[in-house]
Amino acid sequence: MLRFCCFWILVVWLAGCDSPSRSARDAGPDAPDHVDVADVQDVVDISDLVDVPEDTGYPDGWPAPSCDEDPHQIAVAVTGSNNYKALYPNLFLPQADYDTDQTEVFSFNIETQESRILFTLEGEFLSDMVIDVESQSIWLSVQERWNYENPADRAPPRILRWNLVTEILDDLTPQMPPLRSDECEANYGNLFIQMLDLERNRILFYCEFTVGTKIQGDLYFLNVASGEKIYLGRHEDQYYRGMTPFPEPFHSSYYYAYCSPWIGNTYTGNWDGCYWKVDELLPPLIFESSDGDRLNSSTAQADSDGRVLQVWQINDDYVSTASSLATGEVMILPALPVYPQSLAPTGKFFPQLATWVEGYDPIAMGNMLQASRLGHVFIWDLQANVYRQVTCLNDVGAYRGGITMMPGDPTGRYGLIVSVIGDTKIIHVKDLRAAGIMSEDGHLLPAPEK
Repeated sequence: MLRFCCFWILVVWLAGCDSPSRSARDAGPDAPDHVDVADVQDVVDISDLVDVPEDTGYPDGWPAPSCDEDPHQIAVAVTGSNNYKALYPNLFLPQADYDTDQTEVFSFNIETQESRILFTLEGEFLSDMVIDVESQSIWLSVQERWNYENPADRAPPRILRWNLVTEILDDLTPQMPPLRSDECEANYGNLFIQMLDLERNRILFYCEFTVGTKIQGDLYFLNVASGEKIYLGRHEDQYYRGMTPFPEPFHSSYYYAYCSPWIGNTYTGNWDGCYWKVDELLPPLIFESSDGDRLNSSTAQADSDGRVLQVWQINDDYVSTASSLATGEVMILPALPVYPQSLAPTGKFFPQLATWVEGYDPIAMGNMLQASRLGHVFIWDLQANVYRQVTCLNDVGAYRGGITMMPGDPTGRYGLIVSVIGDTKIIHVKDLRAAGIMSEDGHLLPAPEK
Protein backbone atom coordinates (compact mmCIF):
# COMPACT_ATOMS: atom_id res chain seq x y z
CA MET A 1 0.00 0.00 0.00
CA LEU A 2 2.87 2.37 0.83
CA ARG A 3 4.48 1.87 -2.59
CA PHE A 4 1.15 2.46 -4.27
CA CYS A 5 0.61 5.73 -2.40
CA CYS A 6 4.16 6.94 -3.08
CA PHE A 7 3.75 6.26 -6.75
CA TRP A 8 0.55 8.27 -7.07
CA ILE A 9 2.00 11.12 -5.03
CA LEU A 10 4.88 11.15 -7.51
CA VAL A 11 2.63 11.16 -10.56
CA VAL A 12 0.40 13.93 -9.23
CA TRP A 13 3.42 15.99 -8.18
CA LEU A 14 5.14 15.65 -11.52
CA ALA A 15 2.03 16.44 -13.49
CA GLY A 16 1.87 19.87 -11.88
CA CYS A 17 5.29 20.96 -13.13
CA ASP A 18 7.21 21.13 -16.35
CA SER A 19 10.68 21.83 -17.64
CA PRO A 20 11.45 25.27 -19.08
CA SER A 21 14.14 23.88 -21.37
CA ARG A 22 13.17 23.20 -24.91
CA SER A 23 14.64 20.57 -27.18
CA ALA A 24 17.98 21.55 -28.59
CA ARG A 25 16.25 22.73 -31.76
CA ASP A 26 14.50 25.57 -29.91
CA ALA A 27 15.81 28.94 -28.87
CA GLY A 28 14.13 29.43 -25.52
CA PRO A 29 11.95 27.94 -22.81
CA ASP A 30 8.65 26.19 -23.41
CA ALA A 31 5.34 27.31 -21.99
CA PRO A 32 4.05 25.09 -19.20
CA ASP A 33 2.07 22.00 -20.16
CA HIS A 34 -1.00 20.73 -18.32
CA VAL A 35 -1.13 16.97 -18.04
CA ASP A 36 -4.35 15.10 -17.24
CA VAL A 37 -2.94 12.34 -15.07
CA ALA A 38 -6.02 10.17 -15.40
CA ASP A 39 -5.48 9.91 -19.15
CA VAL A 40 -2.08 8.32 -18.55
CA GLN A 41 -3.74 5.24 -17.17
CA ASP A 42 -6.20 4.77 -20.03
CA VAL A 43 -5.93 1.57 -22.06
CA VAL A 44 -6.76 1.40 -25.76
CA ASP A 45 -7.27 -1.45 -28.15
CA ILE A 46 -4.09 -1.76 -30.21
CA SER A 47 -6.19 -2.42 -33.29
CA ASP A 48 -7.14 1.26 -33.22
CA LEU A 49 -3.47 2.15 -33.70
CA VAL A 50 -2.25 -0.55 -36.06
CA ASP A 51 -5.11 -1.50 -38.33
CA VAL A 52 -3.14 -3.55 -40.86
CA PRO A 53 -4.69 -4.21 -44.28
CA GLU A 54 -5.37 -7.85 -45.07
CA ASP A 55 -3.08 -7.88 -48.10
CA THR A 56 0.11 -6.80 -46.29
CA GLY A 57 1.49 -10.32 -46.22
CA TYR A 58 2.39 -10.10 -42.53
CA PRO A 59 2.45 -13.49 -40.82
CA ASP A 60 -0.07 -14.65 -38.28
CA GLY A 61 0.26 -13.05 -34.89
CA TRP A 62 0.68 -9.48 -36.17
CA PRO A 63 -0.18 -6.89 -35.03
CA ALA A 64 1.25 -7.96 -31.70
CA PRO A 65 -1.42 -8.82 -29.12
CA SER A 66 -2.41 -6.33 -26.45
CA CYS A 67 -3.75 -7.00 -22.97
CA ASP A 68 -5.74 -5.38 -20.22
CA GLU A 69 -2.95 -5.08 -17.67
CA ASP A 70 0.77 -5.65 -17.25
CA PRO A 71 1.89 -6.25 -13.65
CA HIS A 72 5.56 -6.09 -14.63
CA GLN A 73 5.48 -2.58 -16.16
CA ILE A 74 4.78 0.50 -14.08
CA ALA A 75 4.78 4.22 -14.82
CA VAL A 76 7.30 5.92 -12.55
CA ALA A 77 7.43 9.51 -13.84
CA VAL A 78 5.50 12.01 -15.93
CA THR A 79 7.65 14.90 -17.13
CA GLY A 80 7.89 17.62 -19.73
CA SER A 81 11.70 17.56 -19.65
CA ASN A 82 14.05 15.86 -22.10
CA ASN A 83 16.87 15.88 -19.57
CA TYR A 84 16.47 12.66 -17.62
CA LYS A 85 19.29 10.22 -16.93
CA ALA A 86 19.69 7.00 -14.97
CA LEU A 87 22.20 5.01 -12.95
CA TYR A 88 21.01 1.91 -11.13
CA PRO A 89 18.95 2.00 -9.04
CA ASN A 90 17.95 5.64 -9.63
CA LEU A 91 16.36 7.78 -12.30
CA PHE A 92 17.32 11.46 -12.20
CA LEU A 93 14.83 14.04 -13.45
CA PRO A 94 14.49 17.81 -13.24
CA GLN A 95 11.13 19.48 -12.73
CA ALA A 96 10.66 23.23 -13.12
CA ASP A 97 7.97 25.34 -11.51
CA TYR A 98 7.23 28.58 -13.39
CA ASP A 99 5.33 30.14 -10.52
CA THR A 100 8.29 29.99 -8.14
CA ASP A 101 11.00 30.07 -10.84
CA GLN A 102 12.62 27.02 -9.29
CA THR A 103 13.92 23.77 -10.73
CA GLU A 104 13.97 20.75 -8.45
CA VAL A 105 16.17 17.80 -9.39
CA PHE A 106 15.03 14.55 -7.85
CA SER A 107 15.83 10.86 -7.90
CA PHE A 108 13.46 7.93 -8.15
CA ASN A 109 14.60 4.53 -6.88
CA ILE A 110 13.16 1.78 -9.08
CA GLU A 111 13.68 -0.87 -6.39
CA THR A 112 11.95 0.93 -3.53
CA GLN A 113 9.75 3.17 -5.74
CA GLU A 114 10.61 6.11 -3.52
CA SER A 115 11.44 9.59 -4.76
CA ARG A 116 13.25 12.47 -3.09
CA ILE A 117 14.49 15.92 -4.04
CA LEU A 118 18.29 16.09 -4.37
CA PHE A 119 18.68 19.85 -4.75
CA THR A 120 16.87 22.96 -5.98
CA LEU A 121 18.01 25.55 -8.53
CA GLU A 122 16.77 29.06 -7.83
CA GLY A 123 16.02 31.11 -10.96
CA GLU A 124 17.76 28.68 -13.31
CA PHE A 125 16.76 25.70 -15.42
CA LEU A 126 18.76 22.60 -16.20
CA SER A 127 19.55 22.43 -19.92
CA ASP A 128 21.23 19.00 -19.82
CA MET A 129 23.20 16.61 -17.66
CA VAL A 130 25.64 13.72 -17.91
CA ILE A 131 26.67 11.11 -15.34
CA ASP A 132 30.29 10.33 -14.54
CA VAL A 133 30.15 6.79 -13.18
CA GLU A 134 33.79 6.73 -12.08
CA SER A 135 33.41 9.71 -9.74
CA GLN A 136 29.75 8.93 -8.93
CA SER A 137 28.67 12.43 -9.89
CA ILE A 138 26.24 14.26 -12.16
CA TRP A 139 27.49 17.20 -14.25
CA LEU A 140 24.88 19.76 -15.22
CA SER A 141 24.65 22.75 -17.53
CA VAL A 142 22.25 25.36 -16.11
CA GLN A 143 21.22 28.88 -17.06
CA GLU A 144 18.63 31.49 -16.39
CA ARG A 145 15.40 31.50 -18.34
CA TRP A 146 15.29 33.17 -21.73
CA ASN A 147 14.15 36.80 -21.70
CA TYR A 148 12.30 37.32 -24.97
CA GLU A 149 12.24 41.12 -24.61
CA ASN A 150 15.94 41.39 -23.76
CA PRO A 151 17.93 38.17 -24.44
CA ALA A 152 21.09 39.79 -23.06
CA ASP A 153 19.44 40.22 -19.68
CA ARG A 154 20.51 36.95 -18.13
CA ALA A 155 23.68 35.62 -16.58
CA PRO A 156 26.03 33.32 -18.55
CA PRO A 157 25.48 29.55 -18.21
CA ARG A 158 27.06 27.61 -15.39
CA ILE A 159 28.45 24.09 -14.92
CA LEU A 160 27.51 22.37 -11.67
CA ARG A 161 28.49 18.98 -10.24
CA TRP A 162 26.38 16.93 -7.83
CA ASN A 163 28.27 14.26 -5.90
CA LEU A 164 26.03 11.22 -5.46
CA VAL A 165 27.99 10.04 -2.41
CA THR A 166 28.56 13.25 -0.43
CA GLU A 167 25.44 14.93 -1.85
CA ILE A 168 27.29 18.23 -2.28
CA LEU A 169 26.53 20.56 -5.21
CA ASP A 170 29.62 22.38 -6.50
CA ASP A 171 29.73 25.28 -8.93
CA LEU A 172 32.66 24.56 -11.25
CA THR A 173 32.15 27.67 -13.42
CA PRO A 174 34.64 29.97 -11.60
CA GLN A 175 37.42 27.48 -12.38
CA MET A 176 36.59 27.40 -16.09
CA PRO A 177 37.14 29.66 -19.09
CA PRO A 178 34.11 31.14 -20.94
CA LEU A 179 31.89 28.20 -21.85
CA ARG A 180 30.13 29.35 -25.01
CA SER A 181 31.61 29.59 -28.49
CA ASP A 182 32.24 33.15 -29.71
CA GLU A 183 29.20 33.28 -31.99
CA CYS A 184 26.98 31.64 -29.38
CA GLU A 185 28.21 34.07 -26.72
CA ALA A 186 27.55 37.07 -28.98
CA ASN A 187 23.97 35.87 -29.54
CA TYR A 188 23.30 34.86 -25.90
CA GLY A 189 22.76 31.23 -26.88
CA ASN A 190 21.77 28.21 -24.83
CA LEU A 191 24.51 25.81 -23.69
CA PHE A 192 24.02 22.04 -23.42
CA ILE A 193 26.63 19.75 -21.84
CA GLN A 194 27.00 16.61 -24.00
CA MET A 195 29.77 14.37 -22.69
CA LEU A 196 32.86 14.33 -20.50
CA ASP A 197 36.42 13.56 -21.58
CA LEU A 198 38.17 14.05 -18.27
CA GLU A 199 41.20 12.08 -19.43
CA ARG A 200 41.96 14.99 -21.79
CA ASN A 201 40.58 17.60 -19.38
CA ARG A 202 37.78 18.64 -21.71
CA ILE A 203 33.99 18.73 -21.99
CA LEU A 204 31.91 18.41 -25.14
CA PHE A 205 29.31 21.18 -25.50
CA TYR A 206 26.53 21.99 -27.93
CA CYS A 207 25.75 25.71 -28.02
CA GLU A 208 22.67 26.91 -29.90
CA PHE A 209 21.64 30.41 -30.87
CA THR A 210 19.49 32.32 -33.34
CA VAL A 211 20.43 34.98 -35.87
CA GLY A 212 17.24 36.53 -37.22
CA THR A 213 15.05 33.50 -37.81
CA LYS A 214 17.90 31.08 -38.42
CA ILE A 215 18.68 28.55 -35.67
CA GLN A 216 22.36 27.62 -35.56
CA GLY A 217 24.63 25.58 -33.35
CA ASP A 218 28.25 24.73 -32.60
CA LEU A 219 29.62 21.40 -31.35
CA TYR A 220 33.01 21.62 -29.65
CA PHE A 221 35.30 20.28 -26.97
CA LEU A 222 36.32 22.91 -24.43
CA ASN A 223 39.62 22.41 -22.65
CA VAL A 224 38.64 23.51 -19.16
CA ALA A 225 42.21 24.57 -18.29
CA SER A 226 43.39 26.40 -21.42
CA GLY A 227 40.04 27.48 -22.89
CA GLU A 228 40.96 25.99 -26.29
CA LYS A 229 37.96 24.90 -28.36
CA ILE A 230 38.18 21.99 -30.80
CA TYR A 231 35.16 22.01 -33.09
CA LEU A 232 33.40 18.89 -34.29
CA GLY A 233 30.83 20.89 -36.24
CA ARG A 234 30.41 24.63 -36.80
CA HIS A 235 27.23 26.55 -37.42
CA GLU A 236 28.43 27.67 -40.87
CA ASP A 237 28.83 24.08 -42.13
CA GLN A 238 25.31 22.75 -41.56
CA TYR A 239 22.62 22.59 -38.93
CA TYR A 240 23.46 20.44 -35.92
CA ARG A 241 21.29 19.23 -33.08
CA GLY A 242 23.25 18.10 -30.07
CA MET A 243 22.05 14.95 -28.34
CA THR A 244 23.11 13.54 -24.99
CA PRO A 245 22.46 9.80 -25.23
CA PHE A 246 19.71 8.39 -23.04
CA PRO A 247 20.19 6.81 -20.63
CA GLU A 248 24.01 6.62 -20.98
CA PRO A 249 26.67 6.50 -23.73
CA PHE A 250 27.06 2.89 -24.84
CA HIS A 251 30.47 3.47 -26.48
CA SER A 252 32.67 6.27 -25.14
CA SER A 253 34.75 6.49 -28.33
CA TYR A 254 31.87 7.79 -30.47
CA TYR A 255 29.53 10.74 -30.34
CA TYR A 256 26.65 11.38 -32.69
CA ALA A 257 24.33 14.28 -33.48
CA TYR A 258 21.70 14.99 -36.09
CA CYS A 259 22.97 17.17 -38.91
CA SER A 260 21.37 18.69 -42.01
CA PRO A 261 22.88 20.73 -44.87
CA TRP A 262 22.04 24.39 -45.25
CA ILE A 263 20.12 25.54 -48.32
CA GLY A 264 19.90 29.31 -48.31
CA ASN A 265 18.65 30.43 -44.92
CA THR A 266 17.30 27.10 -43.74
CA TYR A 267 18.27 23.44 -43.50
CA THR A 268 16.95 20.81 -45.86
CA GLY A 269 14.36 18.16 -45.11
CA ASN A 270 17.15 15.56 -45.24
CA TRP A 271 18.73 14.41 -42.00
CA ASP A 272 21.93 12.52 -41.30
CA GLY A 273 23.26 10.94 -38.18
CA CYS A 274 26.79 12.37 -37.96
CA TYR A 275 29.32 10.32 -35.97
CA TRP A 276 32.66 11.51 -34.66
CA LYS A 277 35.49 9.49 -33.13
CA VAL A 278 36.06 11.45 -29.95
CA ASP A 279 38.86 9.47 -28.29
CA GLU A 280 41.40 11.37 -30.38
CA LEU A 281 42.90 14.83 -29.86
CA LEU A 282 41.31 16.08 -33.09
CA PRO A 283 38.04 14.11 -33.42
CA PRO A 284 37.27 13.25 -37.05
CA LEU A 285 33.82 12.91 -38.59
CA ILE A 286 33.90 9.25 -39.61
CA PHE A 287 30.36 8.30 -40.63
CA GLU A 288 27.14 9.79 -41.92
CA SER A 289 24.02 7.68 -41.92
CA SER A 290 22.59 8.77 -45.28
CA ASP A 291 24.08 8.00 -48.67
CA GLY A 292 22.91 9.91 -51.73
CA ASP A 293 19.22 9.43 -52.47
CA ARG A 294 18.82 6.33 -50.32
CA LEU A 295 15.82 6.31 -48.00
CA ASN A 296 16.65 5.15 -44.49
CA SER A 297 15.51 5.30 -40.91
CA SER A 298 16.98 7.60 -38.30
CA THR A 299 19.86 6.33 -36.20
CA ALA A 300 20.77 6.30 -32.53
CA GLN A 301 24.09 6.21 -30.72
CA ALA A 302 26.62 3.50 -31.56
CA ASP A 303 26.30 0.27 -29.61
CA SER A 304 29.08 -1.02 -27.38
CA ASP A 305 30.57 -2.92 -30.34
CA GLY A 306 30.85 0.36 -32.26
CA ARG A 307 28.01 -0.33 -34.71
CA VAL A 308 25.26 1.93 -36.02
CA LEU A 309 21.89 0.20 -36.45
CA GLN A 310 19.63 1.44 -39.23
CA VAL A 311 16.94 0.41 -41.73
CA TRP A 312 17.62 1.03 -45.43
CA GLN A 313 15.10 0.91 -48.23
CA ILE A 314 16.62 -1.14 -51.05
CA ASN A 315 14.30 -1.41 -54.03
CA ASP A 316 10.98 -2.26 -52.35
CA ASP A 317 12.49 -3.99 -49.32
CA TYR A 318 13.32 -2.66 -45.85
CA VAL A 319 16.70 -4.03 -44.81
CA SER A 320 18.02 -3.82 -41.25
CA THR A 321 21.75 -3.06 -41.14
CA ALA A 322 24.61 -2.77 -38.66
CA SER A 323 27.48 -0.54 -39.87
CA SER A 324 30.83 -0.82 -38.11
CA LEU A 325 32.34 2.57 -37.31
CA ALA A 326 35.79 0.98 -37.03
CA THR A 327 35.90 -0.86 -40.37
CA GLY A 328 33.01 0.52 -42.44
CA GLU A 329 31.70 -3.01 -42.92
CA VAL A 330 27.92 -3.29 -43.23
CA MET A 331 26.20 -6.37 -41.86
CA ILE A 332 22.74 -7.27 -43.14
CA LEU A 333 20.62 -8.36 -40.20
CA PRO A 334 17.89 -11.04 -40.38
CA ALA A 335 14.58 -9.97 -41.87
CA LEU A 336 11.76 -9.00 -39.52
CA PRO A 337 8.02 -9.53 -40.10
CA VAL A 338 7.19 -5.81 -39.72
CA TYR A 339 8.97 -2.53 -40.29
CA PRO A 340 11.28 -2.01 -37.25
CA GLN A 341 10.68 1.60 -36.27
CA SER A 342 13.36 3.12 -33.97
CA LEU A 343 15.84 0.28 -34.46
CA ALA A 344 18.50 0.92 -31.80
CA PRO A 345 20.86 -0.70 -29.28
CA THR A 346 19.59 -1.39 -25.77
CA GLY A 347 22.50 -0.91 -23.39
CA LYS A 348 26.24 -0.86 -22.74
CA PHE A 349 26.38 -4.46 -21.48
CA PHE A 350 24.15 -5.87 -24.24
CA PRO A 351 25.64 -5.43 -27.75
CA GLN A 352 23.79 -8.56 -28.90
CA LEU A 353 20.42 -7.01 -28.08
CA ALA A 354 18.55 -4.40 -30.13
CA THR A 355 15.12 -2.87 -29.79
CA TRP A 356 12.43 -1.73 -32.23
CA VAL A 357 8.78 -0.80 -32.36
CA GLU A 358 6.40 -2.58 -34.71
CA GLY A 359 5.78 -0.12 -37.53
CA TYR A 360 3.26 -0.09 -40.36
CA ASP A 361 3.02 1.77 -43.66
CA PRO A 362 6.41 3.55 -43.57
CA ILE A 363 6.59 6.77 -45.57
CA ALA A 364 9.48 9.05 -46.54
CA MET A 365 9.86 12.46 -44.92
CA GLY A 366 12.74 13.87 -46.92
CA ASN A 367 15.29 11.07 -46.87
CA MET A 368 13.95 9.71 -43.58
CA LEU A 369 11.65 6.70 -43.28
CA GLN A 370 8.93 7.00 -40.67
CA ALA A 371 6.20 4.47 -39.85
CA SER A 372 2.69 5.88 -40.22
CA ARG A 373 1.36 3.74 -37.39
CA LEU A 374 3.08 2.16 -34.42
CA GLY A 375 2.43 -0.79 -32.14
CA HIS A 376 4.34 -2.46 -29.33
CA VAL A 377 7.98 -2.37 -28.30
CA PHE A 378 10.17 -5.41 -29.01
CA ILE A 379 13.61 -6.59 -27.93
CA TRP A 380 15.72 -8.55 -30.40
CA ASP A 381 18.64 -10.95 -29.91
CA LEU A 382 20.72 -10.33 -33.04
CA GLN A 383 22.81 -13.47 -32.57
CA ALA A 384 19.99 -15.94 -32.04
CA ASN A 385 17.45 -13.97 -34.12
CA VAL A 386 14.92 -14.22 -31.32
CA TYR A 387 12.62 -11.29 -30.60
CA ARG A 388 10.21 -10.82 -27.72
CA GLN A 389 7.30 -8.46 -27.25
CA VAL A 390 8.06 -6.12 -24.35
CA THR A 391 5.01 -3.90 -23.96
CA CYS A 392 1.54 -5.15 -23.24
CA LEU A 393 -0.46 -1.92 -22.89
CA ASN A 394 -0.59 1.14 -25.13
CA ASP A 395 -0.71 4.80 -24.11
CA VAL A 396 -3.25 6.89 -25.95
CA GLY A 397 -1.55 8.51 -28.93
CA ALA A 398 1.91 7.77 -27.53
CA TYR A 399 5.10 7.49 -29.52
CA ARG A 400 7.59 4.98 -28.14
CA GLY A 401 11.22 4.71 -29.12
CA GLY A 402 12.03 1.24 -27.81
CA ILE A 403 13.49 -0.03 -24.55
CA THR A 404 16.86 0.64 -22.94
CA MET A 405 18.44 -1.29 -20.09
CA MET A 406 18.92 0.37 -16.73
CA PRO A 407 22.53 1.69 -16.65
CA GLY A 408 24.79 0.15 -14.04
CA ASP A 409 22.86 -3.13 -13.91
CA PRO A 410 24.56 -5.87 -16.00
CA THR A 411 21.76 -8.39 -15.35
CA GLY A 412 19.29 -6.78 -17.76
CA ARG A 413 16.49 -7.08 -15.25
CA TYR A 414 15.04 -3.59 -15.63
CA GLY A 415 14.25 -1.84 -18.88
CA LEU A 416 13.24 1.80 -19.34
CA ILE A 417 10.47 2.69 -21.80
CA VAL A 418 9.74 6.33 -22.63
CA SER A 419 6.35 7.15 -24.13
CA VAL A 420 5.95 10.59 -25.72
CA ILE A 421 2.56 12.30 -25.94
CA GLY A 422 2.97 15.81 -27.31
CA ASP A 423 5.53 17.49 -25.04
CA THR A 424 4.90 15.06 -22.19
CA LYS A 425 7.04 12.01 -21.47
CA ILE A 426 5.87 9.03 -19.45
CA ILE A 427 8.70 6.84 -18.16
CA HIS A 428 7.88 3.21 -17.45
CA VAL A 429 10.07 0.59 -15.83
CA LYS A 430 9.64 -3.02 -16.97
CA ASP A 431 10.85 -5.94 -14.87
CA LEU A 432 12.06 -8.13 -17.74
CA ARG A 433 13.06 -11.01 -15.49
CA ALA A 434 9.68 -11.23 -13.77
CA ALA A 435 8.03 -11.01 -17.19
CA GLY A 436 10.01 -14.05 -18.40
CA ILE A 437 11.86 -12.06 -21.08
CA MET A 438 15.39 -11.95 -19.61
CA SER A 439 17.30 -14.69 -17.80
CA GLU A 440 19.11 -14.12 -14.52
CA ASP A 441 22.45 -13.91 -16.36
CA GLY A 442 21.27 -11.19 -18.75
CA HIS A 443 20.28 -13.15 -21.85
CA LEU A 444 17.06 -12.98 -23.80
CA LEU A 445 14.81 -15.96 -23.23
CA PRO A 446 12.89 -17.56 -26.11
CA ALA A 447 9.16 -17.01 -26.22
CA PRO A 448 7.15 -19.69 -24.44
CA GLU A 449 5.43 -22.20 -26.67
CA LYS A 450 1.72 -21.57 -27.20
